[in-house]
Amino acid sequence: MATKAILEYRGTRTALITPLYLDGQHVAYCATIAHHTDIGGRVAGGKRVGLDRDLSGRTTLAPLKLYQRGRPNEAVFDIISRNVRIPDNLLGDLRAQLAAIHIGERGLVELAARWGNTALFEALDELIAYTERLARSQIAAGSTRACAGL
Repeated sequence: MATKAILEYRGTRTALITPLYLDGQHVAYCATIAHHTDIGGRVAGGKRVGLDRDLSGRTTLAPLKLYQRGRPNEAVFDIISRNVRIPDNLLGDLRAQLAAIHIGERGLVELAARWGNTALFEALDELIAYTERLARSQIAAGSTRACAGL
């Protein structure tokens, strides 16, 4: 299970990421990113008009272990609880993100069971290669869409 989840908490964006293992070998990461409106800041949503810096009025945490040795890191949950307006809602949302990671982890295990590790890794390698070819062709064509969001 995804008991090694790492939390990144920046403004209203909350990312959870965990390493995934097959047969004891680290093979992938599973991640979720969600925007929570109840994190830090002087107003709900974490931002208000007129702030002079991007991070003004928002809570920012460096990446932290949300779980340690399979157990919730209560210090991290306590920090989060003290920096939101409605802790029960936000902690429920974090649990939903963690549930999504568990689903991704279970999906990887099921794919490996169905196709075998070798075939699964070959398919994943091809997917990565296809993505690179597509990105390079878009960049070569001068598409600005290839760089959207950077």
